[in-house]
Amino acid sequence: MTRPKASELVRRITLQPSTRAQLWPSVAVYLQRKMYNYSRKALIGILLILTAAACRPSQEPSAEEIKSLQTRVQLASPPAFVPKTDDGLKVWAATQKLYELRGFRPIWIAGGETTPRLESLIRTFESTEAEGFSAEDLGMADILAKRETIKTEKHLEQLVDFDMYFTYSLVRCGSYLSSGRADPRTIDPNWRYVPRNDNLVQIINDAIEGNSLEQLPQQLSPPHHEYVALKEMLRKYRDIGAKTGWSPLPVDLTLNLGDENPNVAVLRKNLTITEDLKPRSSGTTAFDSDLSDAVLRFESRHGLEPDGVLDPKVIALMNVPVDFRIAQIEANLERLRWLPRDMGTRHIVVNIPAYELQVHEGNQIPLTMKVVVGTNANRTPLFSDLMETVVFSPYWNIPESIATKEILPKIMRDPDYRLRQNIEVVKVGKRTEVVDPSRINWNKPPADFQYQLRQKPGTKNSLGLVKFLFPNEFNVYLHDTPADNLFDRLTRNFSHGCIRVERPVELASYLLRDQPEWTAEKIKTAMHSDSETHVALKTTVAVHIVYWTAWIDSTGVLQIRPDVYGYGYPARAAAKA
Repeated sequence: MTRPKASELVRRITLQPSTRAQLWPSVAVYLQRKMYNYSRKALIGILLILTAAACRPSQEPSAEEIKSLQTRVQLASPPAFVPKTDDGLKVWAATQKLYELRGFRPIWIAGGETTPRLESLIRTFESTEAEGFSAEDLGMADILAKRETIKTEKHLEQLVDFDMYFTYSLVRCGSYLSSGRADPRTIDPNWRYVPRNDNLVQIINDAIEGNSLEQLPQQLSPPHHEYVALKEMLRKYRDIGAKTGWSPLPVDLTLNLGDENPNVAVLRKNLTITEDLKPRSSGTTAFDSDLSDAVLRFESRHGLEPDGVLDPKVIALMNVPVDFRIAQIEANLERLRWLPRDMGTRHIVVNIPAYELQVHEGNQIPLTMKVVVGTNANRTPLFSDLMETVVFSPYWNIPESIATKEILPKIMRDPDYRLRQNIEVVKVGKRTEVVDPSRINWNKPPADFQYQLRQKPGTKNSLGLVKFLFPNEFNVYLHDTPADNLFDRLTRNFSHGCIRVERPVELASYLLRDQPEWTAEKIKTAMHSDSETHVALKTTVAVHIVYWTAWIDSTGVLQIRPDVYGYGYPARAAAKA
């Protein structure tokens, strides 16, 4: 009898995937009974190959299953489980693209049965809780119910529908992880991030083919260190919540250093839970220096004026339930998902609720400063763009809305106001012409004014001595200000929407550091000139205007700030897919 080659034997046994898992354990016995004198090395090779094959999903979809799925996927109308919303239809379109990429091969069914991938999918969904999602966010109750139903389902059309449902759920989950649940523009029209992941379908298919579905959350979630740190804080606060959180204090309580009060024990425990106070045993009821220092830390990281005194204002923040803080952290993880995946190795972050600008270089922050942002009526928009130009001794081309509502009425009441403020009248066309103010009828209503007002360079200019341009649809930019006193305030939302910076000279020096001709002396001269100077940056710098009310600072401390614009935390309510 002719002995087949070892490779041919493996091919024969693995030709039918449905029988592969049943055959491999008895291969050695089978070979011995047939008295094939294979070498020990060949036999071990056969066993290893078959073992690896059995560890892979053993089923392959039939031609009938593939054809049925293709027909269903290519129907003009999406399946009934797809919400008829923009987000729902986008997810379905990505699901169709995924099936097309796979040649319409089903993912979760084969040979009328479910594949092992389905259980991996369930574990993947469950692991997204660490990213700030809940079972409700992903529709887990429905997913688990369908998993049980599919085990006994034998009708081809129903099996194919189940496959589409689970694939849609996976694509939706991937979209949530990489781009967020909600389109930020549905929360506010000034929230202009456009989150997207152009490679989402390919990434998901690679995970399916590579049997690495459970690595998708880590692969798709933002790589930013801010996200990773805040996700860890979410874990800590969920642990705190599982242990019933912290206890409320009397809202009218006030404690100064040295005061005795029976509520001190509760205060000490609460501040230990929030890591503002190091754990230590103490039976005293005195508000001692350790507690005062802990209150100081609590005040600082909540944006209060720190004085170390426990008063109703501090207690109001201490009594915020842990569940609210968890929801706040989850919402800010969502906001981080809206940002570009690549924020730039060197970039600027302006955080509206913190009234702060930070320059980032990798994980380092070489420059930080206070900022003044837009009022509630003139909110600073939220978006990302590239800073391209520094303008020294700038003109202020006064926006029509400000000119009509504020400046022109002042000039009409007091003609000398224009002179005191160095405001001139110009006619804008192919070239800008300065207009003799004596030729203008200042008694006409402001709405009929046919010229533009601009403020000349100088110390009275509302833009200060320098501005920083990153062209955008809102005409928002960073700039200096003559009103330096506003930086002394805790709450700094006073502008018309642009962002005033506390340390403009240092920011200009930093941005021009790789252009050595711009020495400190040259910058100073340009800032005190009678003429405007535009300097193009050799290397553009990404600017991200964000709205973080909870974040981890560079020392690893959770920072909390008030919701200054009243956006709330509607991420889940806004998501429809």
